[in-house]
Amino acid sequence: MAMSGLQESNGLRVYYAKAHWPGKYFLAPEIIRVLDQWIPHFDIVHVHDTRTFVGLAAYVLTRRLPTPYVLTCHGSLSVNIEDTLS
Repeated sequence: MAMSGLQESNGLRVYYAKAHWPGKYFLAPEIIRVLDQWIPHFDIVHVHDTRTFVGLAAYVLTRRLPTPYVLTCHGSLSVNIEDTLS
């Protein structure tokens, strides 16, 4: 099975974007086109990681739409976040 492109898994459409590793972080530029087409049809966008290209792309694309955006940070934010907001 190819790991790039649209797949179906348990009745859900899943898009696997080809990732590039130019250095420390990976990029998946083709995901922007896919998210731009799909997000207007979503009820909600739920991202689980703040430190990835996909999470950032979803955030940027969702900001211009009425689609709600939810971010769940699994251990990636400091418990002392209020100390940094001044």
